[in-house]
Amino acid sequence: MVIPRTDYAATVWHKLNSTTQVQKLTTIQRIAIKAITGCLKTTSTTAMQFEAQLLPVNLRLKRQLQRYITRVQTLSENQPVAQAYKNALRKYRQQRKPTPTSKLEHLIHNFPEETKRPLETIRPYIRPPWRQPQANVQIQLTKKAAKSRHDEITCHPDPQTMYIYTDGSGINGHVGAAAYSPTLNTTSHQYLGEENSFNVFAAELTAIDLAMEMIKTSKTSHKKHIIFTDSQAATKAVFKPKRQSGQQIIQGILYKLETLALANPNLNLTIEWIPGHMDIPGNERADAEAKKAAKEKGKLGKPFQHRGLKSSQNQNIEAKISSQARKEWEEAETKEQFQKIIRKNPTKQSGSKYYNCAINRRQATRLVQLRTGHIPLNQYLHRFHIIDSPQCACGQGVETISHYILHCKQYMKQRSELRSKVEPRGMKLHTLLGDPKHAKAITEYVAETKRFV
Repeated sequence: MVIPRTDYAATVWHKLNSTTQVQKLTTIQRIAIKAITGCLKTTSTTAMQFEAQLLPVNLRLKRQLQRYITRVQTLSENQPVAQAYKNALRKYRQQRKPTPTSKLEHLIHNFPEETKRPLETIRPYIRPPWRQPQANVQIQLTKKAAKSRHDEITCHPDPQTMYIYTDGSGINGHVGAAAYSPTLNTTSHQYLGEENSFNVFAAELTAIDLAMEMIKTSKTSHKKHIIFTDSQAATKAVFKPKRQSGQQIIQGILYKLETLALANPNLNLTIEWIPGHMDIPGNERADAEAKKAAKEKGKLGKPFQHRGLKSSQNQNIEAKISSQARKEWEEAETKEQFQKIIRKNPTKQSGSKYYNCAINRRQATRLVQLRTGHIPLNQYLHRFHIIDSPQCACGQGVETISHYILHCKQYMKQRSELRSKVEPRGMKLHTLLGDPKHAKAITEYVAETKRFV
């Protein structure tokens, strides 16, 4: 609720490296996170952002600006903002010592990587919404039903039917597509490029395009054609294209489909979804050929003519921002030293992936207080001069989180029940508070001790 209001029109008013703007918005975000998590007011902002999995304000605004400059590049040519962007880019590049004079030039100056490679153009629509595709589309409700239907169709192959399997794959940072026809004993390959420009969805669409080309150039005549693909998203995109990334590839598929329909009014073509990696020989062969196309890096098939995808560039932006956020969380000089214990767990989680394991808000609040180290145990209360002594009521030492959960003699019965739930090897602090599987057990332990009632 807070972020859409505070960040509205940030592409207009936000200035990179503006500490004043960031500080004020961070204060607002801190208030919101405290309301969400129930953290105590002494908890650092960095720790709370990590637990809530909310980006720091500076990174969130940076991501918004990067996504905006990406979106502007994909607008239709007659769009006023697209024309303003082209003018700003030309003016900026013509200057010997570029000095931004407009907001768009400012964005180009600060994010040159996002403007280096040409991106696809995404139009409002490529076909009228009421236009029906010249092909049948079949998507079963379950994987089992889809595999059964495939086996039924191919159990006794019809000599008058052409069968084609398609697949797209990304491997070692490269993306490839392939179409394999057991009917013609033919395979078509296409190398798309690196993963920072294209993704597997585009490869799945390209594989369907290869299948269309295979049908179009086939020298043998068939009454029926079936294209098997393991991508529901690609199948739906061909059936009902929207304003989406990969639109240019979809447009090519529809053009070939319409060309085939004009040449053959009785065209019977079906795009059938099948589940991947379920021992379907044709699909496994297409997958292997797609990986081969990716590994060969352009040695198989024709050069790919399409521009880079908006979705891939957005994925790159998201990955870089997430990486920078993790680095800031891990390197932050914060008093929340206790969180370092939690991060030792290889299965550590935070945000909704972790706290959805709690039954109610009270339990979630105690969990976040335990994980940040700011919870009203005697050590914490003494640290902030609320009580005189940090000693535990059991008389066996300071009441720390470790003492409360693992050692305090007052809760031996509750600890025994906890041990039975998580097993002895799970009785480690970083495992109990870092593994989502143990979140419910630790909340039950806290409730049964009645320490915070």
